[in-house]
Amino acid sequence: MFSSSHSAGANFSSSSRLFADEPKDLDNKTKSINIEEVKSKDIGNVKPNDIVAKSEPETFIRKYWGSSGAVDDYTVDDIVDWRDNDAGYVTYPYRAYDYNEKTLGFPVIRPPPPMDRIREGMRLNPSSPIDYPYIQEFKQRYDILIIGGGLMGSSIAYWLSQRFSHGDKDQFSIAVVEKDPSYRNCNTTLSLGGLRQQFSLPEHIEMSLFGADFMRNAERILAVPTPEDHKDDYFNLPNVRFQPHGYLVLADDAGLEQLKASHEIQKAYGVQSVMLTPKQMRRRFPWLNTHDLAGGCLGVENEGCFDTWNLLQAFKLKAMKNGVDYIHGDVIDFRNHRCDGVYYTKQDGTRQVYGRPFEAQVLLDNVDMVYPIEFSRCVLAAGGDTRRLGEMCHIGKGHGALSVPIPVEKRKRYIYTQRCANGPGLDCPTVIDPSGTFFRRQGYAGDYLCGKNPTPEQEPTDTDLNWVDSEYFDKVVQPNLTNRVSAFENMKLEKMRAVNYDHNMFDESPIVGMHPYHSNVLMACGFGGHSAQFAPAVGRAIQELLLDDWYTTIDLSRFSFDRVLNQKQVREASMVI
Repeated sequence: MFSSSHSAGANFSSSSRLFADEPKDLDNKTKSINIEEVKSKDIGNVKPNDIVAKSEPETFIRKYWGSSGAVDDYTVDDIVDWRDNDAGYVTYPYRAYDYNEKTLGFPVIRPPPPMDRIREGMRLNPSSPIDYPYIQEFKQRYDILIIGGGLMGSSIAYWLSQRFSHGDKDQFSIAVVEKDPSYRNCNTTLSLGGLRQQFSLPEHIEMSLFGADFMRNAERILAVPTPEDHKDDYFNLPNVRFQPHGYLVLADDAGLEQLKASHEIQKAYGVQSVMLTPKQMRRRFPWLNTHDLAGGCLGVENEGCFDTWNLLQAFKLKAMKNGVDYIHGDVIDFRNHRCDGVYYTKQDGTRQVYGRPFEAQVLLDNVDMVYPIEFSRCVLAAGGDTRRLGEMCHIGKGHGALSVPIPVEKRKRYIYTQRCANGPGLDCPTVIDPSGTFFRRQGYAGDYLCGKNPTPEQEPTDTDLNWVDSEYFDKVVQPNLTNRVSAFENMKLEKMRAVNYDHNMFDESPIVGMHPYHSNVLMACGFGGHSAQFAPAVGRAIQELLLDDWYTTIDLSRFSFDRVLNQKQVREASMVI
């Protein structure tokens, strides 16, 4: 690591936007050599005075290495492993010698030599992104980079782009990186797609109320108009197919008081729900067995289900119309600024630098190469992969505030589709049993979606979405269903699927907001199975944090990462599915 006395010139090294004056003669003690000479030498034999190439002017050296002892006071060990952030020898953007840069074994795409770029610019038929990977359909730098293009990431992109949609697209640039544009294994498309306000935390209630209002007006808000000379009025007129059938939360003697307490909070925030006695539930839902129930709470407005795929596409198309770039790739690493003299020495002797991230290493799908994308702010909205991305930024691998990882992981859940010809009718709400088992009617053919969150002892140990445990349905889910609805004794299991929810291991509540140390890194994760219904409100909240410096509508400050550092849990009593 460099001495802290050399940090007066610049505390943080900049990105690749570097400009220098014409080369000047350096100190006589400095041995100037060509890049080819360094490249041909064994790096282990390079002497301290050999590390400055002729292309590195004195102004460049003094700007980034300090005004005194520009060459003699540091050794080649300080630059050999500049790619290894964990070693603490991060000296990017130093370019003293040519190298073959790689990230996890994949070659990194850097700006080609000037003559190559000139020749490419003179071509009558420009090369394709595969033949000339430096030129892609997206930029090298963005103001906001969102990792995760599902419903949550696309909602954030939409809300941010709306503030600049009527101005110059270059004044505020936004990009979304998504590794699976088909969304085949995405939490968004595999989840239930439910919408309810029966929570105990005010933040959850307010976000759900806003989500219901947003979806009722999505056709107008997210419509994408066509040009004036087009025969159609709209390119996309979304229909999220919101079905307001409500939620029926059941309680036994042990859970009745908590259900009543949550209901009082819901009434205070304008939720239209009613408490029902077992007799009232039998009268309204004759197919429901209430012999072991003490009561229930029914949502009569703004609760039901919707089409998550249509909502995702509506957010995505509107964001693209506003100038957002969607990049097909997988972020496999981040690069941090160097902060001279500020580092943490680990127990194994290696050094952890404390510069904040400024560049994402994106593994492109079309060329199997890594494209570095610089950013001013980065939003981690990758669901269960958010913890892995945070560790790339050294969140959870450092000291102090960086020693605490993002407590989010993938939790596998099963959703089963059963068919029952004489089951509950079309007025069937989404029913949540005291055992945690849930079911709802799906369509007109007598299909029902059902499942149950496992206990800690039943928790799946894998996250493979290609394997679903059918025995879990036979031994756990089916007995609870037949106990609650007698008609389900004649049901037939039709289909089953698995979904990986982003589970917050700390308190099972979302994490929304900036990281306390890396202030340019924001998080939106830990929503469990409710990411779809919270997406409109969280997208607006991230927009307010970035552009207004604080929440101006729904205050989500209790969901910040600070509570994890301070060990202050914010638990939801009604988080079932």
